[in-house]
Amino acid sequence: MNCWYCLAEISFAEGENEKHCQSCGILNDRNPYPQTEPQSKEEEMDLKNWSKENAKFIKIKDGESYEGKYLGCKQGVNMNGEPAVIYNFDGKEFKSSSTILADKFASIPEGTQVKVSRNGEGLQTKWIVETL
Repeated sequence: MNCWYCLAEISFAEGENEKHCQSCGILNDRNPYPQTEPQSKEEEMDLKNWSKENAKFIKIKDGESYEGKYLGCKQGVNMNGEPAVIYNFDGKEFKSSSTILADKFASIPEGTQVKVSRNGEGLQTKWIVETL
């Protein structure tokens, strides 16, 4: 039998139902898995980009930006149950409890193309909002 992950040949002893592959260490059992090749680093990066592009929620990390069409906002709560604003960009949602960010968006009309940039983390976050 071949390992389902690295395709190395493995064998089971009589009565044995599972075995770790000696080549890659992944757990194999006697249930057939589709034979696949391990992913290359390029394919992994494509999956990360795909995930980011197709996610319903926008996450902006320190030093990152997001560009999109601002489609309005609504009231919501953050993970701690505190009040937050849920901004809608191109059908994706971005949630923030920042009152400074809310003040910046107060004067931006819906349908405006914007770029939101984040510098810092936690209470040290500085938001930059540019209309494009």
